[in-house]
Parts: sequence; C-alpha cells; structure tokens
Amino acid sequence: MLEDAVRRAVAEFIGTFTLIFIGVGAIAAANVVHDPSLIGVAIAQGLAIGVMVSALRHISGGHFNPTITFGFLVTRRIKPALGLLYWTVQLAGAALAALLARDLRPRAITSAVNLGVPALGSGVDAAAGVGLEAIFTLFLAWVVFASAVDPRGSFKSGVRELRPGDAAA
Repeated sequence: MLEDAVRRAVAEFIGTFTLIFIGVGAIAAANVVHDPSLIGVAIAQGLAIGVMVSALRHISGGHFNPTITFGFLVTRRIKPALGLLYWTVQLAGAALAALLARDLRPRAITSAVNLGVPALGSGVDAAAGVGLEAIFTLFLAWVVFASAVDPRGSFKSGVRELRPGDAAA
C-alpha cells in the first residue's frame, strides 16, 4: 500500500514539475523572441500535459493540478489522505520547477515574465482577477471530468476506429 502511494506521489510530482517547468520556459522563450501571440506557449503546455497524462495517468490518474485533485475529493473518487499527498507533491513539484526554471536561466529572462505569473490587465482589479481565475478553473475541471473521468467521456467511451467499409458518422 505504501509502495503504491509512493509511486502515485512520484508520478504526480513529475507531471506537475514538467507542466510548470515547460510552461515557464515557453513563456520566457516567447518573451525573448518577442512573440506576443502566445501560440507557442499554448502548444508547449498542451504537449507537456498531454505527454505527462499519457505517460503517468495509469499510475496516479494524471491530476497534476490541485484543482483536479479537489474535484476527485469532492466526488469521492479518491480518499482524503491520498488527496493531501497529491496536493503536497503537486505543490512541491511546482515549486521546484519554478525554482529551477528561475535559477537555470539568466535571471533577466525569467524576471521579465515574472516566472510566467500573469499580471492583471488595466482595469481588472483583484476581485475580478479572482473571479476570472475561478471561471477558468471551472472550465479546466469540467473538461477533465467530462473527457477523462466520466465513463461516457472520450477516454472511456470505447470509441473504435473506422475501418474500410464502415459508414462515416
């Protein structure tokens, strides 16, 4: 039982570390090349999460985000002790990734983008920022639950490949 918890914790740590390390790196790189489109950042983070979920989901569920773990706790899909373990290693993985992203690159590069932490735009106060973050977090949790947790979702629905001769849907 302890060995399983350690395996799950290591998977969550690595997945969260990867997401933050790649994310900060992509944000810093976009700033260095003066790319305001953020498409490279989105692709880098999408690939990072996609690869980590593909590689580690069978071990830990591939949460890599405290919000997803919270959703699993609320819906009683994991026990509170495991949720606390996940939160601990997710925060540790994120903190170590941010620390190494900061310290392994020139300080001017990571400071220019505040390690990827977005600033509130003009006219957006703290309350609106919290509200926006809550809405975006809801979207994230909804998509994860609808696609990966719900038995009718895309990862569990038993969708089969079309074969020659099958009618296209």
